Amino acid sequence: MLKKIIYISIFSGIFFSAFWGSAFGVTKEQIREDIKKIEQKVEILTEETKEAMEQEEVTASFPEIPSDFRFKESMGVGSSSEDVKYLQIILNADPETRLADSGVGSPGGESEYFGNITEDGVKRLQEKYSEKILDPWDIDTPTGYAGKQTIKKLNNILEGSVVLTLTSEERLEEIRIKLLNIIEEIKELRKKVEMLEEEPEEPEEPEEPEEPEEPEEPEEPEEPEGPEEPDDERADDAPKNLQAKIIAYGEVMLTWDENEEAEKYIGYKGVNSRDYERYGSTRKDYGMVVGLEHGETYYMAVTQVVDGEESGYSREVRITMDLDPAPFNVGTSDAEIIDAQATITLQWETHQENVELYRIYKSLEHEGPYEKVGESTNEEFVDIGVGMQAKYYYVVTQIVDGEESDYSGEHIDSWYNATGPKQYPHPKKEQILRDLD
Repeated sequence: MLKKIIYISIFSGIFFSAFWGSAFGVTKEQIREDIKKIEQKVEILTEETKEAMEQEEVTASFPEIPSDFRFKESMGVGSSSEDVKYLQIILNADPETRLADSGVGSPGGESEYFGNITEDGVKRLQEKYSEKILDPWDIDTPTGYAGKQTIKKLNNILEGSVVLTLTSEERLEEIRIKLLNIIEEIKELRKKVEMLEEEPEEPEEPEEPEEPEEPEEPEEPEEPEGPEEPDDERADDAPKNLQAKIIAYGEVMLTWDENEEAEKYIGYKGVNSRDYERYGSTRKDYGMVVGLEHGETYYMAVTQVVDGEESGYSREVRITMDLDPAPFNVGTSDAEIIDAQATITLQWETHQENVELYRIYKSLEHEGPYEKVGESTNEEFVDIGVGMQAKYYYVVTQIVDGEESDYSGEHIDSWYNATGPKQYPHPKKEQILRDLD
């Protein structure tokens, strides 16, 4: 409701501005004063609307829930426990997620059963805090299942770190009435203006002709500049500011400025300047190039597709792969369930001979800190018992002559649990695993 009022306020301001432009210069002094008064009222109402959004911020408290209670288990349709009742209490505290105004599920009428009404409330909670609940999983549509990220947000609310904004209906009605009154004043003023006759404009006095200036002596033509270096050449319609960075052995990260009109970007690489082969495409403003040879120099560029048309090449970047050897091209085969436990099977490549051992590390955060989870004597490792709805960041090192290499490039993988016992990989796993498809 409040958002609608704000929209109407802004719309009224736009209408008023357009009206001002058409009436100014043809109205009498009284009309001008009336317009100024209406403008002031619009400004005041806009400020009151903004203040209403910021009013009545409270930290939620839940006397019905033990102070030391925290959610631990996931919940979905069919779940039945005291945790479900506490979930419903939290949802009912916020008008945006309230289950019902009366009857079963309403404030004071919470139950221990997770049904369709509770599922709808969880969906609204996930939409409201989508940045924290849905975005980490790269999911656009709320699931209604209270999994890891939803549980984390519920515990944040219990700990008082989430502030609820509650604006009274009386305050909203007061703003709405003021807005309607302003609109009526604008209508009346418009009628007055339409009854006015346009005042004739006084003819302008002709300007005296200016004396002609003496012609300047022609400048000597400048010598044409030589062609730009290949690294600086860029088509006008190509992505801008292409940059390249070695992030691991055999792996390069490309970044460029985002273009909101671009449907996708296409990456090119070659071993000679401006002699490219298509590498892959992406909808993001960055991409990974992997499997590059140690000591080799590569030339790379990016194009963009807008309205189905591919642009010319971006500026060219040249990069020499001089990072010390480490495993590269880390990836996974299809995840599976082994002995009722979810597993992720990692695989990688190496150009190094006589590798004695590989060490596998993982983290729940991008770029670590990493924790060692195992070792392998071949180019494969099975991580058993990974958590549902957790995103993992893996890196691999190799031991040669007793010395451990740098980390490989970071590999992301995840499992996603949708509705309790049914288990399957993350719905957008391929987008997570590969920056360039």
